[in-house]
Amino acid sequence: MKRNKYINSFDTTAEYDNYIESAFPEFPNVSLTKDNGELHYRRQSPNDYQIWGTTTATENFNIMLNDRYVEVTVDRDLGEFYLTGWTGTLTSLQSCFKDITHITSIKKFALDTSNVGNFTTMFMSCRSLKEIHFEECDFSNAYGSFVFAITPSLTDVYITVEATLMKLTNNLASQGDVYIPSSATIHYNGTDYKWQNNAWTPQSV
Repeated sequence: MKRNKYINSFDTTAEYDNYIESAFPEFPNVSLTKDNGELHYRRQSPNDYQIWGTTTATENFNIMLNDRYVEVTVDRDLGEFYLTGWTGTLTSLQSCFKDITHITSIKKFALDTSNVGNFTTMFMSCRSLKEIHFEECDFSNAYGSFVFAITPSLTDVYITVEATLMKLTNNLASQGDVYIPSSATIHYNGTDYKWQNNAWTPQSV
């Protein structure tokens, strides 16, 4: 990374992503990523977001938290959505993103999920969803059906809590409508898992 008074430049988008979520940037922030030639302008830090992702939507939309509609903000210039300022104890993620076909990734989910019971149909019919980041999410108390139904585009799921890994894979033994589909690679604390021979199988380096 090269930094100067006006613009930061990064060789890769991954390097930029790590930087923008660190404690280093000042905002508003302008950065260039050389691998794709894109110029990034951010008004505020993603560290302020409780939920953050990418979308093709052009206006704000609703998700479901505790069985109530909650509006998230869309930044059309960045192609992103985010949630800030939500308070309360999260107990249900039922239908949270159900039928939202314009979400392409969930880059951050920083709400406390340890008290979540129902997450039935949480991602049902998210046909464009490719990437989910569940770092630090604890779904050990959650139950549900058709959690991932009709998510054929899903390619990557990031998990750091063992109980969540086991919950979303049925102890590494299942995939499908309820569990993470076989189209995805699971990234768990430095180990990648793929669906092979009827099990989630760690990949050799």
